Amino acid sequence: GTVRVWDPLDADIALAVHTGHTGTVFAVCTLEVDGRSVIASAGGYDETVRVWDPLDGNTTLAVHSLVLALTALAGQIVVGLDVGTIVLALREWPARGGRPR
Repeated sequence: GTVRVWDPLDADIALAVHTGHTGTVFAVCTLEVDGRSVIASAGGYDETVRVWDPLDGNTTLAVHSLVLALTALAGQIVVGLDVGTIVLALREWPARGGRPR
């Protein structure tokens, strides 16, 4: 599965293409962490939530479980899993190539 960020003024231009999911991407949300926008995506059957840096496309976090839904709420990522719910609270965005805290 692939997540594309499109130019809102020209629907033919993909500003970024994020790969990594092995199946269909079921949900995408954006949120702000440490003053920067990030993208979260969920691929249900590949059991992965990925948090992307939209500037360089690197995956900075992956959570492995069957994902049913996700949304951004108050600066956090709320993930509905087949076994319950988790909340990812990303407080600080790292320098390129690092992991969020």
